[in-house]
Amino acid sequence: FGARGDGTADDTASLQAWISHLVTNHKRGWLPNGTYKITSGLVAPSGSDWAILGESGFAVLKQHTDNVPVLHIGDSLNPSHSVHLENFTLSYLNRQPAINTNANCLVFEGNTTTAGDATSVYWSQFRSLIFLNGYYGMSTKPGSIQPWGSEFDDLTCRYLSGGFYNGQGSANSGTPCNQWGRCTIFCDDAVGPIFNQWMTTSTTIGTLEFLL
Repeated sequence: FGARGDGTADDTASLQAWISHLVTNHKRGWLPNGTYKITSGLVAPSGSDWAILGESGFAVLKQHTDNVPVLHIGDSLNPSHSVHLENFTLSYLNRQPAINTNANCLVFEGNTTTAGDATSVYWSQFRSLIFLNGYYGMSTKPGSIQPWGSEFDDLTCRYLSGGFYNGQGSANSGTPCNQWGRCTIFCDDAVGPIFNQWMTTSTTIGTLEFLL
């Protein structure tokens, strides 16, 4: 799709076309090591059975525009499920201050415009991801239902001005049946709360490591 990953060329259009192709065709995509410069938020429309697998944590999606998400999963029409993200970094070029509340590395959205299921993401896996320089590492769009029935493991965040996960304004009172493995959370730059309205039911929690 023409993405360069050299940290200089603007890869936004190429990556957006690639992600749309993965979602539409239920494909697994491989993201080689490199720094992929983006200048607007990447959007994965609602869909199922797609994946982005990085070569290692050195595959970096780097947002050069302040106060917009790095990657936004879902839309206001339908939920997403069976999504798999693994082994890459979502970062901002500049550290985002706490007033930049839209600078979330990974955003989940469900049906927020019509009557029906506001579920954002379910039956999905998020592993070996690094979140850098944003407001929150992960966030659910207000009015949407937080992820459920999903796995979160080996996640790391650093230099986040807000915290690790933000569910403020979500439509549900619980996020059932999620499984959280190891999460390493550097809190020294965060105003908090580190977990903001992280409401859980029937959820398994492994090791949460909070570092200052």
